[in-house]
Amino acid sequence: MPGPELGARIQRLRAARGMTQRALAEPRYTAAYVSAVESGRRVPSGDAIAHFADRLGVAPVELVTGRSPAEAVRLQLRLVEADCLGVADPAGATAGYREVVEAATVLDDAVLVARARLGLADLALGRGDTASAAVEVERAEVLLASAPPHVRAEAVVPRAEVLSRGGDPRYATCVVAETRDGLLREGYPDPAVLLTLHAGLAVLHTELDDGQAAAEAAEAALALAVLADPARVVTLHRTVAATLLAGGQIAAAATAAEQARQAARQVVLGVRLASCHRARG
Repeated sequence: MPGPELGARIQRLRAARGMTQRALAEPRYTAAYVSAVESGRRVPSGDAIAHFADRLGVAPVELVTGRSPAEAVRLQLRLVEADCLGVADPAGATAGYREVVEAATVLDDAVLVARARLGLADLALGRGDTASAAVEVERAEVLLASAPPHVRAEAVVPRAEVLSRGGDPRYATCVVAETRDGLLREGYPDPAVLLTLHAGLAVLHTELDDGQAAAEAAEAALALAVLADPARVVTLHRTVAATLLAGGQIAAAATAAEQARQAARQVVLGVRLASCHRARG
């Protein structure tokens, strides 16, 4: 159901375009209906929303939520760019993450803001600023509170590193291991997240001088690389998609299904990729 701010958003967009209520309404609706919607006295149907969105030149989802799908994609790409800069260009990465935080906050995209804050936390850890990293991780955890388990888990390894640097590596290791086990138990075995968790465990076990556990975690992390075992990655993504779908989280399920499809392409291309390696050799 559209929120109470929908009418005000329609009025604002209409005024910005210099349109009258009649111009927005025609040919299917009346100026009186538009007036009732803008004042909050009427809730428009899906068909009416589609009509108004078309007349205003925006996507229906943007009209309802105030979020621009195109802007969200642009910010996703900006986040990827900042991730790639990483330690090679900390100043550039910091600027990128802060840009995403500011713009995604306007879009009310909590997950995107949280991921940018986790990027800032990683940079802080890289320069030894554990206090700043802890603040960013805490902010991210609040933003991810209502996200699916595999998304919330993205904050676990940075949290564990903060705990470890604070003098409690054993507890940090337990936090990561429990998160990993929970994702597997609850049906959210996202490969990318599991890869991060296993890699984090490898580091933590090494710090605890537990060579056997560190080696096992490292082996599990390497096995999750798509090129190492694409069929397993497909299965994991499909499990996540099915769990999300059963929970009614359609958009997130669609994303997981697409990730499964991409991994499946590597399974299909396995023989051809092997030929590529042979040809290169």
